[in-house]
Amino acid sequence: MPPQQCQHLYVWLMQAGPAQAAGMGLAPISSAELSAWSDRTCTDLLPWEFNAMRRASGEYCAELNSPGDFPPWGDPDDLYDDDVVADKLTESLKRLCKRAND
Repeated sequence: MPPQQCQHLYVWLMQAGPAQAAGMGLAPISSAELSAWSDRTCTDLLPWEFNAMRRASGEYCAELNSPGDFPPWGDPDDLYDDDVVADKLTESLKRLCKRAND
């Protein structure tokens, strides 16, 4: 993941929720929702922080809804391996079956 310049904004956005439910999926957090979060948590946002969080929420939703399966950083081959996923799934199913039989 790229380095973060303002870690506190990331933390706040994750606390507020990077997106909100909309009619057809997720949408960027609204100004009203962000203001409500700020008021209820007594977090005084500076205007640039408020705008940055709204923009980050929009970017989050845009990336979430993009056709790509992988984040925009790193080598996709390092992020996903069919054999590793298959092995983990097989082990999980074995443990689940064992618990069901106990």
